[in-house]
Amino acid sequence: MNPRNNCLCEIRLDDITFEFMEKNNLTVDYVPGKGEKVFLRGNSNVSTGGNCYDVTNTVHPSVLKLAKKILNTYAVPFIGIDLLTADIAKDIKDDYVICEVNSAPGLSLHMLPEKGLSRNVAGAIVDLLF
Repeated sequence: MNPRNNCLCEIRLDDITFEFMEKNNLTVDYVPGKGEKVFLRGNSNVSTGGNCYDVTNTVHPSVLKLAKKILNTYAVPFIGIDLLTADIAKDIKDDYVICEVNSAPGLSLHMLPEKGLSRNVAGAIVDLLF
């Protein structure tokens, strides 16, 4: 078994995948055309085949301000915030949705992104706690 060198996971074909493909008139034998995107699910997260890019250096200050405000509403030293927005590099104003706030966030997508810099978030959390 090869060790993982980024956060990408194998795409598993399950009932949700097959139902989504059937609704879109696709089968596992379908061969996409050059440049064609084929979606296998209605959601896109790293564990189900989504992409993971580190964009830390491009995050707009309004996102950081929002993240700090959300963190301050909880009695924990750190959290993971899943945020959807059109462009994380622009002022988000009211153009965002918080999908999830997680007190035990996954770290691999930050430490082993598909593209971008690796961030030692585990080390930062240890430093924060101790």
